[in-house]
Amino acid sequence: MKATLKVETETEDKLNLLIRIAEEMGMSVNTDLAADEITTVSESVLAEDWNSPEDARWDEMYAHLKK
Repeated sequence: MKATLKVETETEDKLNLLIRIAEEMGMSVNTDLAADEITTVSESVLAEDWNSPEDARWDEMYAHLKK
């Protein structure tokens, strides 16, 4: 059986404790942060502006950093 557990906490210490316990029990832990729905929807709208032809100059300027 495979199950997923979502945990929310206000302190990093408690989260780290839960991660250590899960790992000790042989469970895999994925701490990737999921984007909320508003972020997901906004991303494509903002990308239209960010990926405009006017901004291509920045891609060229910083191209050496992507290597």
